[in-house]
Amino acid sequence: MKNGAVATTVAHDDHNIVAVGTDDASIFAAITRITETNGGIAVAQDGTVIGEMPLAIAGLMSDKPYQEASADLDGLFKAYKVITGQKTVAFDPFITLSFLTLPVIPTIKMTDQGLYDFEKGDFIDVACQTPVLNGVK
Repeated sequence: MKNGAVATTVAHDDHNIVAVGTDDASIFAAITRITETNGGIAVAQDGTVIGEMPLAIAGLMSDKPYQEASADLDGLFKAYKVITGQKTVAFDPFITLSFLTLPVIPTIKMTDQGLYDFEKGDFIDVACQTPVLNGVK
């Protein structure tokens, strides 16, 4: 990822919001959008959502006809290519992100209790060296 963020409510095991990104404004925009749609996946760049897939059923499934859901998913992949600068994507970044939060499979996982090292069976301390809140250091 070169410039942007992805946020999703598809996050095994507890389906909390999980987001990754290169800047706070994009992370915030993606999280805000999936909150507004009561769940889903959003891709943002420079603080603006550039792709989304609302998942109205428990934040996990679309309530749209499959053709519309498929078009939403295609739009997500196009947006992901924009924020990564890649012409092709060799893996599914959205499924990868959703399983990053599943602590029972190796190796390092994000949980609601912190970053967990499956192999060591312990949590990893995480510290922010330069805290940023709404663009203010």
